[in-house]
Amino acid sequence: MEKYRAVVEATLDLSDTIGEGIDYIRYQSSQGDYLNTLNMFNDILQASASIDTNLQSFVDKLPSNRLEELGDTLRIGFSSLALAYEQEALERVLQVVQSMIDPAYESWKQELNRTLRPYILV
Repeated sequence: MEKYRAVVEATLDLSDTIGEGIDYIRYQSSQGDYLNTLNMFNDILQASASIDTNLQSFVDKLPSNRLEELGDTLRIGFSSLALAYEQEALERVLQVVQSMIDPAYESWKQELNRTLRPYILV
């Protein structure tokens, strides 16, 4: 796994960036800022896709984990958020972030850290 160290570090950094983006969407949505939250959501989706690509390069070398299951739950939240944006329903955006994205992200992030962090601490 040493040869994947840089990819693991980049993956963990991107996961932190996603969390910061979710925080930004939560705050800006409460302030009524539709356009900037939509742009941030697009950035989050790109970061999430990059993480998925990164994980595919070494997923078969990881110990048993729940990353796929928890990632699917997070993607379901992202789909609900995309629908709220399509409907231009900013109140719904905030509701989806709080009720679906936040808990899904926290579970996924914990599992990502549990699974990957040991490979950069070696």
